Amino acid sequence: MSTTSLLELLKEQCAHVVEGNFPDSYKKYFTIEIATRSQCAKLIRNLPLPVIQEKRAPVQGYVGGIPWDMHLRAYDAYCKKWSPQPALIEGWCRGGFGTDELDTFIPGWREELSERTALLARIKDLETEIAKLRGEQ
Repeated sequence: MSTTSLLELLKEQCAHVVEGNFPDSYKKYFTIEIATRSQCAKLIRNLPLPVIQEKRAPVQGYVGGIPWDMHLRAYDAYCKKWSPQPALIEGWCRGGFGTDELDTFIPGWREELSERTALLARIKDLETEIAKLRGEQ
């Protein structure tokens, strides 16, 4: 009887699962060898889903703001053009960057944000699907 590693089955069954995106406490599950797919599926049903909280920064004229890593990229470009302004990182200086500034510092930021939003929605759909498979809904 061949064995299937849990990680291989996770990658096959849950395409959004990528090695390294789990907390250290999950790593033990990636080394367990399971004799059958049904045993593996049972173990998957019992794994808690990680909760991902995204830090956001405000944007003047754009409700909801932008992801923090995008804000840091804009800040890096801002510092190169002007000079460092720590209040943009440490506090809510002037309500964040304006949309015109983001257009200058990160051309295409709106499209990038739309793509991220679509990916997050897909992840949410997959989490719902997993919960249904686990019998949680």
